[in-house]
Amino acid sequence: MFEDLISIYDNFTKNERTQSLSRLAYENQLQFIKREPFGEQQTRLKEFKLFDKKGVKRLLGIIDFKSQERSDLHIRFYDFIITKDLETKVTSVVEIHHSTVNAGYFMIKPLKGLSKLFRRSRRGDLNSIFDKNFKTIPPISLSTQAMETLLENPKITVECREDLFIFYMRNQQIKISEVLNIIDFAEELVHWINVAPYNDIV
Repeated sequence: MFEDLISIYDNFTKNERTQSLSRLAYENQLQFIKREPFGEQQTRLKEFKLFDKKGVKRLLGIIDFKSQERSDLHIRFYDFIITKDLETKVTSVVEIHHSTVNAGYFMIKPLKGLSKLFRRSRRGDLNSIFDKNFKTIPPISLSTQAMETLLENPKITVECREDLFIFYMRNQQIKISEVLNIIDFAEELVHWINVAPYNDIV
């Protein structure tokens, strides 16, 4: 019964955005799925910190960027929605599965507020700027190109489990006009992470 009410709520409150995402997919000859219940995805996706809260979870407005030319790369964009105690939160997500990457587990999260003041540089100007804006868990070494790419979108959180990456700003929707740009950013970052060493501590 509650699931039915949630579905009605989504259709009523998210219909305009879902239609806009559907139109974006159609204009770019991409596959589109209106709704996907959470739990049908591959196991590792369920293990990401973004998805570990309790509530009714679902994905809406799923655009599938799977390429015929790149069998090793599968990209999806969607809104992750969670409802708990009649409160609903929405986070836009870019999900990238890159079968030739194995980066273990890490998270790169933007620092907020006063926490930036207490971060210290350990070397170089770029490292100093990056260190004041991001925290990596666990500490990892990133290439110059990866740090520069991240600094172009300093509000984005990145999580990785082996060959699966997600990019998001928690509890924020990405504007329709910015979706393709964020996809390009995420794909570029995965490329630079793929060529960077993972075991060296920054």
